[in-house]
Amino acid sequence: MLRGAPELIRQLAAYEDVAAVVLAKAIELCDAEPQTSVSLGARAVLDHTIAELIHRPRDLLSLVTALPNEDVAIRFLQIYVKHHLASFSVLLGLARLPEVFAQLPKDDSWVEVIVYQHGAALLNEFPQRQFSIEELLPLGVDADRCASRSLLSSALDSNQLTQQAIDAARALFPNDDRLGGP
Repeated sequence: MLRGAPELIRQLAAYEDVAAVVLAKAIELCDAEPQTSVSLGARAVLDHTIAELIHRPRDLLSLVTALPNEDVAIRFLQIYVKHHLASFSVLLGLARLPEVFAQLPKDDSWVEVIVYQHGAALLNEFPQRQFSIEELLPLGVDADRCASRSLLSSALDSNQLTQQAIDAARALFPNDDRLGGP
């Protein structure tokens, strides 16, 4: 019924309590039944929700906090950060708004995407610039240590870390050969 009907999704969103239930069911069906008309309808609900209802990091926060439990919320975040219709601005905004990020349920499977994409966007946008760790990782290294280490290694390889950032990265990851550890 909702497949191909973005206006119905927008109307449904006005009924926040029902919309959260429908979104949770869509997440469940999307994973459970990969190639049925029901799962295709569930994917359409997800597509329209992601494309039409999430324009700012706080929109994402509102949707996630309305979901019935943390597991469903994390699954939605996993879907969102890798979805082809997700707003790159929202993804980068999450890294720049630690107060919003802090309210979302954490799981490495989606946090690593935010951490890495923010830093990679800066490195790609300003290839001649050297960055501090705080600029590349505004959520801190501990938001996702693996993604942080990878990003810092990439920045070091492309000569995009300040000397202070290089020293700090080596202190943070003393046994990492890529960062010049022992």
